[in-house]
Amino acid sequence: MQAQEVIENLRQRGYLISPEALKAVLDSENPEELANLALDNAKDKLAIDLNDLRAKETVKPIEKTEVRVERTDFKPFAKEIESQIKLHKNSDNKTSGTLEDFVEYFRSRYKQLSEVLNARSGNNTISIADLKKKPGERARIIAIISEKRRSKNGHMLLMIEDLTGAITALVPEGNRSLISFSETLVLDEIVALDGRKSKDLFIIDAIFEPDMPIKELKTTEEDILLATMSDFHIGSKLFMQKNFENFVAWLNGDFGDDKLRDVASRVKYVTIAGDLVDGIGVYPGQEEELSITDIFEQYEAFSDYILQIPEYIHVVISPGNHDAVKTADPQPPIPKELLPELYKMSNITFVPSPATIELHGLKTLIYHGTSFDGIIAAIPNLNYEQIEKVMIETLKKRHLHPIYGEKPITPERTDHLVINDIPDIFHAGHIHKNAYEKYRGVMCINSGTWQEVTPYQVKLGHKPTPCILPLVGMKSGKINVIRFDKAI
Repeated sequence: MQAQEVIENLRQRGYLISPEALKAVLDSENPEELANLALDNAKDKLAIDLNDLRAKETVKPIEKTEVRVERTDFKPFAKEIESQIKLHKNSDNKTSGTLEDFVEYFRSRYKQLSEVLNARSGNNTISIADLKKKPGERARIIAIISEKRRSKNGHMLLMIEDLTGAITALVPEGNRSLISFSETLVLDEIVALDGRKSKDLFIIDAIFEPDMPIKELKTTEEDILLATMSDFHIGSKLFMQKNFENFVAWLNGDFGDDKLRDVASRVKYVTIAGDLVDGIGVYPGQEEELSITDIFEQYEAFSDYILQIPEYIHVVISPGNHDAVKTADPQPPIPKELLPELYKMSNITFVPSPATIELHGLKTLIYHGTSFDGIIAAIPNLNYEQIEKVMIETLKKRHLHPIYGEKPITPERTDHLVINDIPDIFHAGHIHKNAYEKYRGVMCINSGTWQEVTPYQVKLGHKPTPCILPLVGMKSGKINVIRFDKAI
């Protein structure tokens, strides 16, 4: 059997082949025998690499970057404190994509957020079907917004629906504050509306979003730190490698003065909100901007860096839209096949996006932020320079991806994008812009990027803030930064 036939056979059986393994098969005198050996070694793996083409007794691990040894004169405070990790139930990413799945998805969203809104109003809401039987009576309804437009007279018209029917609602032009508020509503959002039915219209005089309850900022007893990171884009020519290596050296006590080393000694957790690598074929012409053109090698480089983080620090890793998982929200965790060495580590936890995980008792919501572009486009006065305001809008709506169709959403039978668990920390990325804000007892953090400004961002006038590391004081509740974008 010719080498090309062997390769095609492997691909038809669902295997990916690394460039090194591909070359070995093409150069082999007996490609069929080599392919059979690879199948025996690969077993349940998705991809065949060079190691799979070697007999087991002669297999040698691919050389890794030398793992950093901890300095003897660096005494990490956080090393003496045991990690406390609790993963909440997150998406199982199961759906068949049928019409029934889509219907159940929106019913799930409606039911979950109706419970929140009903709790706020003392369960005194009625259905749209009952509203139509009570013209002129004041009522509160809970509905999803399916259409939104301004009339010629300046009124805001909302087409709203619940599980019993639909009706057109009107915000009078004269109610300027309510008109202004209604402009922040987005399609597919679930809200409560107060008003009266007049002929075929529901005249609105108040609108309520699910929103966050007001609570105290929660902190820990231990004086430890959470480092929040995202958007490394390893594999891109614009990945700021030296700056990132300084960060890793800092965690090991090998970078910075005594004061900064003391700060490093208190880092107990690192959360990573996606875009670990730049990916392959994410956008047209991307290959010209890559320093690593193989997806497995991109993740191998990422793995080499993370393996240098001291083992007393617990690292939580979630995916982003550049990672090798489906782009639709919610996203599953990074597959084991891509990061096998990291999956062996007890101090590393892989989670989907979004995910809620408790770190030392602080509920931490991690979401890459794929929906943020659509929210910025839909709501006046939102922009990429104040991404914290976008994050707060998702908290007010109690939904991470409220607009359906702007970016892909997987129609699961349960809508896992609803924010049911009230977070203490909300960590996102995607926008490449550092931002921090506290809202009703929730610390909102966008962790920026470790990639230089791209030509596309220059074209848009977007100004990322690379290599600025946000640190959450888990005892103080304060957010500070270390700037790896300049000499420290």
